[in-house]
Amino acid sequence: MNTDKQKKLNQDYADFLVEHEAAKAQGKFIGNFLSWIHATGRGQIAIRERGK
Repeated sequence: MNTDKQKKLNQDYADFLVEHEAAKAQGKFIGNFLSWIHATGRGQIAIRERGK
């Protein structure tokens, strides 16, 4: 993984931890890191359709 992608991932994880702790303090559950990335639109994973 190149350094720019690693830095972005590290920042995303730090942001997740902040939001997770804030939600936890309010008694809410925001899910795990991967579900949070998907919900916030930060994911860069592209899955191409099969058969095309």
